[in-house]
Amino acid sequence: MNRNQPDPTVGHHLGASVRWQSDFPAEGSASEAPGPPPRLSAKSGKRIVIVKVTQIDWIESDDNCSRIWVGADYLTRREPMYRLEDRLRSQGFTRISRSAIVNLDRVSELEPLPHGEYEAILADGRQLKITRSYARQTRAALRI
Repeated sequence: MNRNQPDPTVGHHLGASVRWQSDFPAEGSASEAPGPPPRLSAKSGKRIVIVKVTQIDWIESDDNCSRIWVGADYLTRREPMYRLEDRLRSQGFTRISRSAIVNLDRVSELEPLPHGEYEAILADGRQLKITRSYARQTRAALRI
C-alpha cells in the first residue's frame, strides 16, 4: 500500500461520518457553492449574539471558555481554544500563543521582541504577544 494513501479499513467502524481529505472538493472547484460567511454564537451577559467570523479580531482563553474580541467588546463562548483554532484556521486565523488566536486580516504590523518573540499590532492599535513557540507558524501564515 502507498504510504501516502490512507488505509481504507482504518476508521471503517465509524461509518459514513469519516471521509478522507481526498473526498472533499478542492478549493475553488465548481462544486463549492458560495454561501453566507461563517458565524459563531457567543454570550454577552444573558444574550446570545451571532457574530460573523470576519468581524472577530482575536480570541483569548478564559478558563474553560473562550473570550471572542470584536472591537473593544468581547463575547464568551464555552468552547476550548483548540477546537476554535481547528474551526477557524481555514478562515484566516492562527494561534499566536497558548492563550490567543488572531484574525490575520486584523494584523497590521509585527514588531520583533527579544528572544524570538514578536508583538502583533492590530488595526485598532491593540498589541498581542506572539510567543517564540508560535512565531514561525504566525510568520508563515502571514507569508513573511
